[in-house]
Amino acid sequence: MRFAGRLCFIFALSFFLAASAMAEGRRVALVIGNSNYANVATLPNPVKDADSIAEALSRLGFEVTHLDDLGISSMRKALAAFEDNAKGADWALVYYAGHGMEMEGKNWLVPVDAVLAKSSDVADEAIPLERVLERVRPANSLRIIILDACRNNPFLSRMVMGRGGTRSVARGLAPIEPQRGEVVFYAARDGHVAQDGNGTHSPFAQALLKAIEKPGLELGFFFREITSEVLEATAPESQEPFVYGSLPRQQYYFKSAEVIAVQSGDAHQQAILDEKSNALAEQQKRPANSVAPNNQSATKTSPASSHQVTSAMSDIRRTVNLDLKDGRVVIELRPDIAPKHVERVKKLISEGFYDGLKFHRVITGFMAQTGDPKGDGTGGSKYPDVPAEFSSESFKRGTIGAARTSNPNSANSQFFICLEDAPHLNGQYTVWGRVVEGMQFVDKIKKGQDGSGAVSNPDVIVKMQLASGAH
Repeated sequence: MRFAGRLCFIFALSFFLAASAMAEGRRVALVIGNSNYANVATLPNPVKDADSIAEALSRLGFEVTHLDDLGISSMRKALAAFEDNAKGADWALVYYAGHGMEMEGKNWLVPVDAVLAKSSDVADEAIPLERVLERVRPANSLRIIILDACRNNPFLSRMVMGRGGTRSVARGLAPIEPQRGEVVFYAARDGHVAQDGNGTHSPFAQALLKAIEKPGLELGFFFREITSEVLEATAPESQEPFVYGSLPRQQYYFKSAEVIAVQSGDAHQQAILDEKSNALAEQQKRPANSVAPNNQSATKTSPASSHQVTSAMSDIRRTVNLDLKDGRVVIELRPDIAPKHVERVKKLISEGFYDGLKFHRVITGFMAQTGDPKGDGTGGSKYPDVPAEFSSESFKRGTIGAARTSNPNSANSQFFICLEDAPHLNGQYTVWGRVVEGMQFVDKIKKGQDGSGAVSNPDVIVKMQLASGAH
């Protein structure tokens, strides 16, 4: 059975969708929620927020270290251990929910045992944000810090300032300039305060949880979607999350979308193929020098004609008919390079699994995706996943490939049809078929309107069946 967290198919929201998925590799995360402060009021949501974020990241394949209510010593040890874990990883992510503060342009995360009686105590009792950044830098490709730590600072009102009170302690956090390949995401932009919220999660955490497992949401869109969600949820105060740093040119996804393609059956097309097969079989039965029907020239039975019949029957058994709203698409299966995938597809076709399923993700100039009974890229069949059958076959216009997660052996029911050549997929995804007729009808499938390729009121597979009726 397919689970939502496992169906993060590694295709990008553009022509390089799959290339980004390939680069995900090993991903590690440290999740900390500080709620139960010893010397100020408890924050209701950080521990709950961290619990849910850790669970989501685990479903997405991250190696997650989840810790709650850490004092200064425990936070230091957790960060030091995470630095070791980040070595050799492709992604390193730290999520922190709790109190944070800014002093003289420097940002600090506040452990639960902090007293902060005077401003000079901050360096001894809090964790500098720069230290967190240092701990994620051993990761190879992408470093992300997510901070729901811009809450109003309860220590400020009682803190004794040093030397005539000239030390500056501001609201919220200060702006930061991370290195390339590093992103720091604040729950509220610099100088502003984030809400803890009255619900189960803070507005920022709620938006994170809504977006983080959305299939095919490229990281730049991910940040923008969260910002829009939080602005809307916190109006009229309008808390605005903010991203600091720059993403690499390559595209990244927390959960990539599973690619899928359409198939459908057609009784008329099957009848034509059956007629052709029967005619060839009948031709083989006639004796040498016999007269053919309709005064056609007599044809002698030969080893070549016997082979022709066998070949025709084989072709029919390897043919799938796919009905779309605009016409028939004929698909040639490739059991020679992907026998297990073809066996799965044929089994699902025989059960009527694909009939009526949506083309839920269609990216102009790249691919059309289907095969998910849930219709959102997170579903699959009741059968176990199919192991990878990568081959030297190129992904060209009309090629059909199996959708999978970052695990190469996670294909199930979803598949995609390439609308154009996609050489960046070669050797990374299983080819199990190709369109041999009706590609013009595939081109007419309704496209997604944004970068994710998600389609509103999508087209569906009218019917999908084997041309021979063989299962």
